[in-house]
Amino acid sequence: MIKFLTALTLSLSLSFSFMARAAAQTEPPPERTGTVTGQIANGTAGGVVPGDVAVVLHAWDDNGETVMRDGVADSWGAFRFDDVPLQDGWVFAAMMSYNDVTFFSESGKVTPETTEIALPLQIYEAAAVATPVVISQLHTLLEFAPGEVLVTEVYVLSNPTDRAIVGGVALPDG
Repeated sequence: MIKFLTALTLSLSLSFSFMARAAAQTEPPPERTGTVTGQIANGTAGGVVPGDVAVVLHAWDDNGETVMRDGVADSWGAFRFDDVPLQDGWVFAAMMSYNDVTFFSESGKVTPETTEIALPLQIYEAAAVATPVVISQLHTLLEFAPGEVLVTEVYVLSNPTDRAIVGGVALPDG
């Protein structure tokens, strides 16, 4: 009988110990929130900062997008998102469209100390003429396999102006 009670006591103690550990492991960590702010600036000489425009806040982790919030910049181009969930390693960026061109802010990464993230958002006036654009680098990669060569070219284009080039180039058929 004593062996039975000892075994029962030991069994119950271990069961409660495992259940307590399992319960402790399933509790989610407290959610941390913070503030994301930004200021729109026009990088084109004489360009204006639009006010009352839609701004979208995005955040990503290693698996994909985690946060997407809609907001509006005030008449001076400032925007603010409050009570935004923050987790270490997430990367935030703000996005807006201006003159049919989409612009992204610089990115801001969440660290353990992060409570506020500032995302400056640079925009430019549009230009339809692409003649100032130059090829600043060209990389040609050759991959050899029996009986064939795969040629890959990578062009790095540079825009030395203070305008966003819009539109396209019509290529001949073929």
